[in-house]
Amino acid sequence: MTQWKTQAIHQLSKDGSEADVPAQKQILSETWNRVTCCPHLEYLPEKDQIIMLLSFDYDELMFTPGMMDKSLLHHSMILYSDDEGETWTDPAYVHTGEDGKPDAGLGHALTYLGDGKLMLYNHLPKVRWFSDDYGKTWGNPVDIDPAPNGEKWHPWDPALVDTDPQTGKAVRIMETGYTGQASGTAEEILTQAQAYVRFSTDEGRTWGEPIVVPEFLGVDEICPVRAKNGDIVATCRTDIPAEYRHTEFDQYEGLGITISKDNGRPSASAANEIVHTRNNETTTTKLIQCEQRQCSYLAGDVYFFVPCIANDVEMR
Repeated sequence: MTQWKTQAIHQLSKDGSEADVPAQKQILSETWNRVTCCPHLEYLPEKDQIIMLLSFDYDELMFTPGMMDKSLLHHSMILYSDDEGETWTDPAYVHTGEDGKPDAGLGHALTYLGDGKLMLYNHLPKVRWFSDDYGKTWGNPVDIDPAPNGEKWHPWDPALVDTDPQTGKAVRIMETGYTGQASGTAEEILTQAQAYVRFSTDEGRTWGEPIVVPEFLGVDEICPVRAKNGDIVATCRTDIPAEYRHTEFDQYEGLGITISKDNGRPSASAANEIVHTRNNETTTTKLIQCEQRQCSYLAGDVYFFVPCIANDVEMR
């Protein structure tokens, strides 16, 4: 059984001050002897329960040249906690085929729609799975429509769900996705990621046309939340700076913050605004490698959780 261990969270405040906040952590998978990745959490208020989507059993040794994608080696699984993360159920496959083998690959963007309904995305096959029983069973997969440029739409973070205040029913879902990635070197023509938004009014079964957001050129994974004042606030993973692109190592990507004041639909009169750009702009500042980040809305404030690796680079 895993045990809680002492942990410090390094907090950066808007006034520039820094502080270490005491916390605890546990490595849930340390006794499993299984490779895991990409955890996604959602709170189920009706059950006072936490559900986790986790991808299991990736084995680099199983990857051979010519395989379509490494993500075929992952399997999406679900587990629950009834005691605020203290203990967890054994993981169960999201779905299995007629042969009894798991057929839901690398999973992302677990999203709670309310009333026991959830949605998640599979990287391969490129489908959405739906559940009507708090994640116990999954089915009715729907293909994920491509991006405006015809390439595969890559989701990552939970969609933003707006609900009817009277009924609690999901009335609009905003999801983000992206195509492309930064590559090449500073001396070459550089490619960039481009992120998009689109909307659903039928609990994710069908979607409107994607919107190309000009401010999302050069960013990929975007995690939106609704702030108390009605704005949509989101974290953005920014492209690798030119001087590091030759490494093809995505942990050199940075962190940005974007705000929408027009309910996620950019227009000439009210465009999205990037209010903070990448934190690894030059090598003269401390280089932070941001592999994952989570944007959450708690008690009227927006919080950003960024597990990072800090390199020893000259401080200005």
